[in-house]
Amino acid sequence: MFTDAYIIPVPQGKRRFSGGQLQIRESLFEGGRTFFNLMKARKEKESAQQDIDVSQLEIVYQIHQQYYQILANTRRVELANKVLEQRIEQLRLARARHAVGSVTMLDVMQAEIDKGNQENTLMTEENNLRISRMELNRLMGVSLDTEFEMVDEFETSVPSFDEGLLVKRAKDGRPDLLWLRSREEVAEKEVWVQRASYLPSVTLDLFFFRSEQGSGENPFTFSPENEDTRLSLNLDWQFFSGFSRYSSNKTARVDLDNLRYDIRERELQVEKEVKEALMNLVSVYQQSLITQKNRQLASENLRLEQERYRLGSSSLLDLRTAQVTYIEAETGHINKILEFNTSFAALEKATGLKLRD
Repeated sequence: MFTDAYIIPVPQGKRRFSGGQLQIRESLFEGGRTFFNLMKARKEKESAQQDIDVSQLEIVYQIHQQYYQILANTRRVELANKVLEQRIEQLRLARARHAVGSVTMLDVMQAEIDKGNQENTLMTEENNLRISRMELNRLMGVSLDTEFEMVDEFETSVPSFDEGLLVKRAKDGRPDLLWLRSREEVAEKEVWVQRASYLPSVTLDLFFFRSEQGSGENPFTFSPENEDTRLSLNLDWQFFSGFSRYSSNKTARVDLDNLRYDIRERELQVEKEVKEALMNLVSVYQQSLITQKNRQLASENLRLEQERYRLGSSSLLDLRTAQVTYIEAETGHINKILEFNTSFAALEKATGLKLRD
């Protein structure tokens, strides 16, 4: 059976379409992820600065160590010069006594050997001083040939510190502990970021559309007549993620717990370092009192032996023995002062504090 049908004619030829759209989307709520990410970024910035402070503390410690090494080498050069003067005087006396027949030529030859050996010692100490100065310049990042005046602080002082107070201040302000605590805060924010992934997100969309359609004879227009405006509120809530959110939450929590264990371990390490550094400082100071006394006794003993040798009542062997004792006592005291100052620098590093004015 056939029926009549009305067919709508389709216009032929060119057609023109003008249109434009604008869509604005604003996130109203993301489960707090944006907020916690912002807080996390701030803590990461603080952590980066504290990491710099840790490196700075280590560099300052190395510079202090090298500074005191230069002062010690300077004292060793002074001692070598002083001993060389003694060797020259010893050679003069040996020649004078040989001239009158009171000693053999062996004494003169031995005195010349001792003088030559001391000249070599002096050159070695001067070279060590130059090398230590170059190392300090390297640590400070300046030209290796830079010359500057050294302030002589090569001395000891009575260490009168409160151990408990030093430990407390170290735990409160040492850069490496502050860095770990800032990392703990970053990890805490990461835990909240991962928790927020369970919450829904809410967005607001504003959609604006204008269009116009006509024949090809009409010109293109930037002001279409048809308008369409839409406003929508969208709720996006993911109920199942293949346990990825659960895994991320657990990982963030484990990282936080590990950091807290690290902080506790570091606090115990800091306490040990402070107590150990203070005990070393006190011990070295007490030893320096002994080396100071030995130094004075050795100097007086050498003076008496030099006088006895000059008068002919002592042998060259006795004089050389007194000189060796004197050199050992002076060197031992220099080394002990160096150890005291480096121990003081180690205490400053252990506490993270500047303990000298």
